[in-house]
Amino acid sequence: MPDPPSWFDIHLKMVQNAAGTAEVPVFVAAVQAITDRFRSTRAFGLTIRGRAMVKSVADACVNAVAAGCPNLTSLDLNRCSVTDAGFEKIAAGCPSLTSLYLGFCDLVTDAGVEKIAAGCPNL
Repeated sequence: MPDPPSWFDIHLKMVQNAAGTAEVPVFVAAVQAITDRFRSTRAFGLTIRGRAMVKSVADACVNAVAAGCPNLTSLDLNRCSVTDAGFEKIAAGCPSLTSLYLGFCDLVTDAGVEKIAAGCPNL
């Protein structure tokens, strides 16, 4: 199989159904598989929203992106239920970020933003 391109835009979306359930383990595993295969990707978009249990899913997926895509320059977390814990992983794993979109990420506090600012000096 040929190597993936150095610039590859990935965007994933998970929304819980009306009963509040989602294929959580499958979705997290899919994100991990994608980040394992496309380690050289520079752009990644992730949307995870829904009820309270989605916070842990968002953080698990963001952790996989941060660990698996060290060359990221652009990360779109629009409407993602990521918390400060996820931001800590991004700050540690994606130091080359030049673009970070956080529209409607209402679970992030000033502490999470400070971690990103310290770990991603190119933002």
